[in-house]
Amino acid sequence: TAYHTSVLVNGEEFFFSDSGIFNDRLLTSHQGQPSERVELGWSTKTGAQLMRALAPHFRPGSYDLVRKNCNSFSDCALYYLLRTRLEGRFSALERLGQRASTDMLQRFTKGMYVPNQEAASFKTADVIAALDRLGDADPGISEAGFTVASRAALCVGARVTVVGLKNAASLNGQGAHIVRFNAVNGRWEARVNASGEVKAF
Repeated sequence: TAYHTSVLVNGEEFFFSDSGIFNDRLLTSHQGQPSERVELGWSTKTGAQLMRALAPHFRPGSYDLVRKNCNSFSDCALYYLLRTRLEGRFSALERLGQRASTDMLQRFTKGMYVPNQEAASFKTADVIAALDRLGDADPGISEAGFTVASRAALCVGARVTVVGLKNAASLNGQGAHIVRFNAVNGRWEARVNASGEVKAF
């Protein structure tokens, strides 16, 4: 079974997608209704501290369906907040996928899986080690020397303008509206106003 996980801090959801770390209070990544909620405890750390601690490790464009996904983020987030790890059942499929060949993954996902080179060297153990070095200190300024600002997540129904596409440049400048977050590939799906087709971004 494949799982999508996120972390709630004081009622605010934090999750990782191809666009980086997002947060909101609507449980957007679960379309507002998670299939399961697991209470793991209380932390003295805030959501803002979580963002600052993990943003250098979970940058936009670094998502990979098998190597670096929402479950990798949740595992590291739980470790930062509570010094506990994500239960293994939530990431069993990824562990299996990490042992499979890219060709096998392509067949299993019907061509949906494309390895992201930005995630090629990612190791959860490296992030855990960095969090151990940080200890209880407030992360304050990120490794890149800037303060990480929390970004509100897109939400279903939000109107957007498509920009920056290279493989489908004809869509740039067109209006669309968000129809859902696809937890399988970590992308938002939007219906393009002009054509009515749904595209993953």
